Amino acid sequence: MDRRDRRRHLEPRQRVSTVIHLVIAWSFGFLFLATVVLQEAVPAETLLLDRAVVSGGRWYDGMVTSVGILAWTVAACACAGAAFSARLGGRSGATLAFGSAAIMIAALMLDDLFLLHSSVAPKLLGVSKLTVIAAEGLVVVIWIARSVGEIRRTRWELLVASGVAFAVSNAVDIVAVIGDDRWRLIVEDGAKFFGVLALASWAVTTAGDITRSVVVGSPIEAERQVVAGRPPVRRSRPAPAVSATPTQKPADQVVCITQPATADSGRTAASEPERSSRATATSAPR
Repeated sequence: MDRRDRRRHLEPRQRVSTVIHLVIAWSFGFLFLATVVLQEAVPAETLLLDRAVVSGGRWYDGMVTSVGILAWTVAACACAGAAFSARLGGRSGATLAFGSAAIMIAALMLDDLFLLHSSVAPKLLGVSKLTVIAAEGLVVVIWIARSVGEIRRTRWELLVASGVAFAVSNAVDIVAVIGDDRWRLIVEDGAKFFGVLALASWAVTTAGDITRSVVVGSPIEAERQVVAGRPPVRRSRPAPAVSATPTQKPADQVVCITQPATADSGRTAASEPERSSRATATSAPR
């Protein structure tokens, strides 16, 4: 199986564009760090150091939340990759669905990372936690309604499991159906953690499925088809157009020889050479 890499060394102009991308990225980083250092409302050390160091905690404080943030990040990046693959394949519907999913998941990740719904919004904006959660749920419902056609082509069972887990977490957080604080925290954060893991699994498998559907005939996909007992899928190429040769006869000179029907069932049709000779004899000038 041919495994040759079709990539080539970058040209000088491509190297220049790479440097430009680096300059843009570092410019944003410089502006962000300059804002952190020059502002005087909060000590710069508080914004630069890790939370455990600032609060005097231990390195494993908030470990479940940190792993959950990593899962949020994986889900967002996988959806962005799925949108990119769909765009390469010319699938505008999938590109919009998974591109918007990447943005939505990134926003939910920021909410979980900086406690926007429970701390920032109520204290700084005067918006209740319930309002923020309801707004996030509305955005999710709108995305599902607009992307249901694309979602049905994915492993949507993982997405349903994620939604159920998030619903349980929010119900425990809002309604407080569990009286014991310790168990309420375990159920609330545990359900959210399982929901993020299911969401990341859905995003990763979806990105893989879309990429394989776009890159048809790749060596890896061919091996997968062989292992599964199915013939590998190959791209079909259009047949080349056949031009008429000088020796071909026009349609009005083609003579069809028909064999008359007989009652004798044992009599066979004329052979191909005999048909050819009869056609030549009939079409010859007299």
